[in-house]
Amino acid sequence: MENEWSTVISEYTVEGMHCPKCESKIKGELEGIPGVKSVEVNREDKQVAVTHTAERGLAEKIRGQIGMIHDGKFTVTIMTAGNIEG
Repeated sequence: MENEWSTVISEYTVEGMHCPKCESKIKGELEGIPGVKSVEVNREDKQVAVTHTAERGLAEKIRGQIGMIHDGKFTVTIMTAGNIEG
């Protein structure tokens, strides 16, 4: 049940984003993951911020999903997981 979990923000530095289509592709893929509330993508800063439930392992699942998008052309170089939203 969704209300059991706190909401957190995980931030990822992603290499390989070059255009608005890349931003859109990442946002669309991550928004489809259960537990993800919102996704913000900034191609210029190479940043992806995902607000999601604090479910164990979800931040890593999101990281892995980013790596599979666009045939592995996106790489997460830094991940800060689980900052409490507030």
